[in-house]
Amino acid sequence: MELNLLTIPIGTEEKLLDTAVENPFDLDLNLPEYYPDIQRILKCSVQANLHAVSVGTDRVTAEGGGVFRMVYMSEDKRITSFEQTFPISRSAPFSCDDPQACVSASAQTDFVNCRATGQRRALVHGVVSVRICAYGKRSVSLVTGTQDPTVQLRTQNVRTWDLAALAVTPFAMSEVVEVGGENPSVGRILRTDAAVRTDTVKAVKDKLLIKGELTAEILYAPDDDGDYVCFRHTMPVSQIVQAQGLAENNLHDVVLRIVSMEVTPKADGGGEQRLLEIALRVEASVRSGVFMQTQTVSDAYSTSGTIRPQYGDITFLQFSETIRETITVKQTVDALGEDVTQILDVQRGPVQASFRMDGDTAVTDCTTTLGFLCRNKQGEGVYTEKQIAFAFRKIAAEGTQCAVCSPNVQISACKGVLTSDGCAEVRMEAFVCGTVYQQETRRVLLDASVDPSEDAPPAALTIYYADAGESVWDVARRYKTTVQAILDENALTEETIPEARMLVIPTA
Repeated sequence: MELNLLTIPIGTEEKLLDTAVENPFDLDLNLPEYYPDIQRILKCSVQANLHAVSVGTDRVTAEGGGVFRMVYMSEDKRITSFEQTFPISRSAPFSCDDPQACVSASAQTDFVNCRATGQRRALVHGVVSVRICAYGKRSVSLVTGTQDPTVQLRTQNVRTWDLAALAVTPFAMSEVVEVGGENPSVGRILRTDAAVRTDTVKAVKDKLLIKGELTAEILYAPDDDGDYVCFRHTMPVSQIVQAQGLAENNLHDVVLRIVSMEVTPKADGGGEQRLLEIALRVEASVRSGVFMQTQTVSDAYSTSGTIRPQYGDITFLQFSETIRETITVKQTVDALGEDVTQILDVQRGPVQASFRMDGDTAVTDCTTTLGFLCRNKQGEGVYTEKQIAFAFRKIAAEGTQCAVCSPNVQISACKGVLTSDGCAEVRMEAFVCGTVYQQETRRVLLDASVDPSEDAPPAALTIYYADAGESVWDVARRYKTTVQAILDENALTEETIPEARMLVIPTA
């Protein structure tokens, strides 16, 4: 027999796809005649860029290109670089009936090996992993009550996040900028990096305006054999994301990340390469919702039959705070080498970040790899990598002991100064952003039906000897009566029996 259950829908996020696909590549490099000979390879790297993600009837495909860059020292001890592009295209099986499902893709370099086979030739082998994810919005009906007086429900109040909108929106940013009159013209690019942060979000119906800042950094070797130049440029971010369910009073969890970056030197009006065309693809990931107070059912029984409940474990999230911080990190990195006389550049890898609570302090633990491009006493270029760890600590909002967060940390600037003992004093600026939630998983009633009882009617009164601390709910459930009937019959005011005693159990 179906019950007249009272329910309320709660919007939750459902992961539909999360897979990584390897994209191996092999390159046979032959230097053009205007490049100097290879004396020693210092560093090889791959910048993986994704330009498009398309969803078909049964597959999702991510396409882009990798930029392989080889930094090497020539016979005249000049550090230069050579780059070559290769295609990236990977797909994964995916079938979904939800037209509003959000698909996201990212690429990272697993490894790359570069071996010089001559003064003008090198062989490269590496693997780029493409991670493809899909998310959807799912509605879960929570039982909050019933209109059937024979069904007894044990309820608990809960405050939870009700997901209203979910969106993943890529957008392009580009500028042509001059390197400045104080800087030499651009020869060859040795490194490109970028970081993006969110400053403010503002919503109107079904639209969200995101404002922030993107910082691009380009290390290049000039044409005139002068010192290497680290050019830094900031670009304002102003982007509108559309999604059904966005509203002004919602709370918004927004993360910006860079999925591709390409920098091309351009000639100015005088014919010199004093312009840089910076083109980026940024992805905005938006989760928007409201926090609501409701009740859930943790247990149920019927006084007139056998109940057949359907329970499920539901994770409830409650908003604590939004973190948007720019932090400065100072650290000493040792053992660069006694022969090192100059740090030319500090390269940084992606940041691996995790979140934890330390008492009343929210801690974001971070690790990354720094690459030091240096020059030694002999005037030769040397390269070494060091892994470093740092943490961002913040006094948390009250009541966040069961907090969870997926922090996004991006390094926007990094400089190193050589000390007298061969170490490096490193100074970094990083963007830290994330939304902190309190998390609680409960077993709740999702649905139920009742089979009418075929047993003989119970006696009008039953005597039961209860132990101290026993729950009146458990006693009422056993004898298929109500909690209130036992309380009234035995002059009890609390649902926990304070001491061992005899109880009179009436019928429901």
